[in-house]
Amino acid sequence: MLGTSILDRVVGGRPALSAAAVTALCEEPTLGQLRDALSIPCADLLIACEPELRDRHEEERLELLRAVEGVIECAAELGDDVPTEAAALWAGRLTDFDRPRTDPLYEGTLQRLLRYADQLPNEISWYLKQSQAGALPHQIRT
Repeated sequence: MLGTSILDRVVGGRPALSAAAVTALCEEPTLGQLRDALSIPCADLLIACEPELRDRHEEERLELLRAVEGVIECAAELGDDVPTEAAALWAGRLTDFDRPRTDPLYEGTLQRLLRYADQLPNEISWYLKQSQAGALPHQIRT
């Protein structure tokens, strides 16, 4: 969440996040926040990547978005102490739906999310270096 938020702001030329916003983004995100972050196309964020690599990341982003949506579908079927309204489910966190002696709903998804997020600091660094060098994003893409 933090990497996506920072990269989205840097690439979009929006103001920096406040300290409180950064602190909040360091907490476990809600499923709705994950959905929102994964809804940003890679072409809008990963401008340093070669087109083929960006396309691979885009496929992974779409798969992760479907996986997060799948967690919501599975959570809705848990029953006990799980809200039935979609808005309440999206406000939940991955760990909110853990049940003793069962596999977590996010099994297999969490590591993929971390791999996806791992590329963001490099993209932020690259973009900031290009900006300081006076290169404009539209010049870099071509």
